[in-house]
Amino acid sequence: MQLVCSVCKQKYELTAQRYKCDCGAPLNLDQSFSFRVSDIEKDDFSLWRYRKFLPVENSENIVSLGEGMTPLHLLKNLYSGKLYAKLEYMSATGSFKDRGASVMISRLKEMNVSKLVEDSSGNSACSIAAYAASAGMDAHIFVPFTNSKVKFAQLHAYHACICSVPGSRKDCAVAAEKAAQDMCYASHSWNPFFVQGNKTFFYETAEQLDWEAPDYIFIAVGSGSLLLGTWLAIRELYQARVIDHMPKLIAVQSEHCAPVRESMEPGWESIASTRPALAEGIAVAAPPRLAEIVCAVRASDGGFVTVSDDEILDAALTLAKNGLFVEPTSASVYAAFMRCVNQIGQDKTVVLPLTGSGLKTGMLYYDYFSAKNI
Repeated sequence: MQLVCSVCKQKYELTAQRYKCDCGAPLNLDQSFSFRVSDIEKDDFSLWRYRKFLPVENSENIVSLGEGMTPLHLLKNLYSGKLYAKLEYMSATGSFKDRGASVMISRLKEMNVSKLVEDSSGNSACSIAAYAASAGMDAHIFVPFTNSKVKFAQLHAYHACICSVPGSRKDCAVAAEKAAQDMCYASHSWNPFFVQGNKTFFYETAEQLDWEAPDYIFIAVGSGSLLLGTWLAIRELYQARVIDHMPKLIAVQSEHCAPVRESMEPGWESIASTRPALAEGIAVAAPPRLAEIVCAVRASDGGFVTVSDDEILDAALTLAKNGLFVEPTSASVYAAFMRCVNQIGQDKTVVLPLTGSGLKTGMLYYDYFSAKNI
């Protein structure tokens, strides 16, 4: 295995300290295998059932909290076709980020890393802190000062070293990169092993659908690691002829912060607002892998959708009425689906990854219901 630049294609040996190319672009993993269903370890009910396709060489280094194999739930009353919700919020820390964290921390353990740095608006920080704690590593987590109090509490519970940064999400990333000069930068936005973990989302989805690929997958995009991991798995399964077509990827962002749309549709600008976006998990103005995200969406013949805070809140309440309590970032994919349903038709198979638990934003919902005297 080697690391290869996503832009200039320069190759590097695997080291814990190397997280980007000398040209400044993100790195990806250069590995070669052919996916075979017979290689799945079916007695393992975590994402590590796919360990033969993941970049951890020694099973003794696996750091797992039982992540993966989340339910694929058919929403029977919301669409005449097949609309599935993949309940990623049922992971150990309450978000899909456990997939990336498990694989990344396992690989860093294999590289003898003992201290790491991460910056995040919330779910990635909590997940990486949890898996670092399980691996016995010291986690230094940089988070925006305006971050959710619930997520701050979760980080404290994992005994992470929390660095609260005033200013923007970008200021937070700059502070973390500076600290990473002396520690491993285990960034969910930059680290290729995090993306490798997230590809198991589509492995599972395809397996749960008996290897019949869906027509569309709507994915909330902040740093883009889930979309990129999904696209990586789609290509692996398609090239191995495990699936017979590629799903269209729909990148979902908030109207408050939509760099994917701005990149794909010159002249469009996000809504200028003095208040934070409701979906804080996708409020990433400059994702390092933006070019890769746009490339994946185009290659899948997919598209992008931006949704308003009102649409997101309505979607969250609709999902809750159907028993699914998710944070606003997660609800954005259902809001986007409702925007597109007439265009895609009434007879497709659609998958919505619900990425984070509503319990993480419980105060937001409490304030809403209190204002409504409910």
